[in-house]
Order: sequence, then C-alpha cells, then structure tokens
Amino acid sequence: MWLRQIAREGANASACMNVVGHTSNSGPAAANDALSLKRAALIRQRLVAEVPALGPKTKATGMGFHQNIVGSGTDDSFDVLDRRVEFKIIPCA
Repeated sequence: MWLRQIAREGANASACMNVVGHTSNSGPAAANDALSLKRAALIRQRLVAEVPALGPKTKATGMGFHQNIVGSGTDDSFDVLDRRVEFKIIPCA
C-alpha cells in the first residue's frame, strides 16, 4: 500500500527520487554494501512496476552500514532501524 502511494506521488512530482538502501553493522562491509544496493533496487523495481513512468526519475543506491541510526552491530532487534530503505528527493538531471 505504501509503495503504491509513493509511486503515484513520485510520478506526479517534478523532482526525481533516490531510493537508498541501508544495512546493520554486522557482517563484512562488502556484503553489506551489496545487500543495501539489492534492497534499494528491489524497492525501486516495485515502484516502477506500479508506475512505469518512474523508471527514468528514480535510481537505487546502497549505503551499506555507513549511515546507521543505531549501529550497535548486535544483529538483533536493536539494529532493525538500520535495515531500511529511504526515499530522498533529488533534482532531475
């Protein structure tokens, strides 16, 4: 439901969107970088499936664990906020 609403609003906006994936601070950095990019790419793919016009207006980026909110690295429920996707509005190039 939320992705459908974000896709519709994004299609009507004059700006573009960066879908940014994040991970917790557990595991190797390279694995977290890849996982965060896959997380963002999947959400972007679902947005574009809802509204194909979003394709050129969106991009997926992975940040790994470099922008953690909690960052405890305990790999439990405390780190759940670090495993997220954010939608950042950016100017269209």
